[in-house]
Amino acid sequence: MTAEQHGAGTADEATVGGRPDHSAERSPDRTPGRYLDAGERRRAVRLTRTVPAAAIALVVALYAAAAASGMMPLQWVSHVDGRGNAQYSAHWPLVTVAVAAAAVAFVVGWLLAREHAQAGHWHDLEKGIVVAACGTGHGLLGVVIANIAASLGRPAATAGQEQMGLALLGFVLAFIAAAVVYTATLPKARADRWTPRY
Repeated sequence: MTAEQHGAGTADEATVGGRPDHSAERSPDRTPGRYLDAGERRRAVRLTRTVPAAAIALVVALYAAAAASGMMPLQWVSHVDGRGNAQYSAHWPLVTVAVAAAAVAFVVGWLLAREHAQAGHWHDLEKGIVVAACGTGHGLLGVVIANIAASLGRPAATAGQEQMGLALLGFVLAFIAAAVVYTATLPKARADRWTPRY
């Protein structure tokens, strides 16, 4: 009886106890896959650096122009209670906090993109985190833009809940738009490395 008939397997087929060993197929996929080339690495780092910087500069310039025009009230709605009573405060602290938080989110996204791009690892998880960080930054800038749009040419007392709702809508729309754009423009990611194959 030959070795094949005994179940020992052929020379190019690993066996365990006379049975074919498929453990390598079930193990996590460790092949290089979507390791980025030099052009893709530069694109990932450039997009997560220049686009956020331009967005921050644009929002700051828009806010400064609106404040200098005199068409924007000195106060924005800062809080609305359950009875619909609104509280107002100066808008520059809100803008400062929102822009600073957006800058932090952008820096996190840029650092992660640079780290993963330089290491060559670019999977769904890494790309998703970068997209989420950058999207959050743009969402916070969207809050500022929505507040500016809602308050131009009208007294603060007439904005009320409408301004708060528009600010929330601005965050959601800006986040979604940024996520779609970054997903489409950043280098394509490979499937998650820990997806088992059977």
